[in-house]
Amino acid sequence: MRKNSFKVSKGEFVKRGDLLAHCGNSGRSPEPHVHFQMQTLPIVGARTINYPFAYFFKQNDKNDIMMQFKYPEKGDIISSVSFDSFLYNAFNLMPDDSIEMSYSLNGNIEKNVCWETYTDAYNQKYIHCAETNSTAYYVNDGFMFYFTAFYGNKKSLLYFFYLSAYKIYMSIGCCT
Repeated sequence: MRKNSFKVSKGEFVKRGDLLAHCGNSGRSPEPHVHFQMQTLPIVGARTINYPFAYFFKQNDKNDIMMQFKYPEKGDIISSVSFDSFLYNAFNLMPDDSIEMSYSLNGNIEKNVCWETYTDAYNQKYIHCAETNSTAYYVNDGFMFYFTAFYGNKKSLLYFFYLSAYKIYMSIGCCT
């Protein structure tokens, strides 16, 4: 890190996107960079282990490719992923939320449905439709919304939502 560039203090609460410090040159490095390394033990010289990045964009000749839980290769030019606030808010379903909607069947019968969101004993979030006794488990990590399981009526509106929104990237693209 660049000397005297820290913007936060030890023990201070930080959140994703906060500027912590500026990148600098230390040791025997030819250029400023961030060194990221995972080790088996907290001592110098301990065996290192591979650790994938959750999401990043890899530059390509034609366009950038979003990579998910991969290891950047030597020489890759990568950049971070930022989320789209509209998509994030649309899919930021919190426990005790309710989703109410109306839809028509065969173009003429209107039906109302209400889904409730909960968290189970294992802290997994899910949407439940009492009318069809159907449940869809989901994750929203801030960059992606995705379903992990569905239980219940496969003719329910919740099942069709599960299929159509199975994995939603909430990215606005490369931010280089």
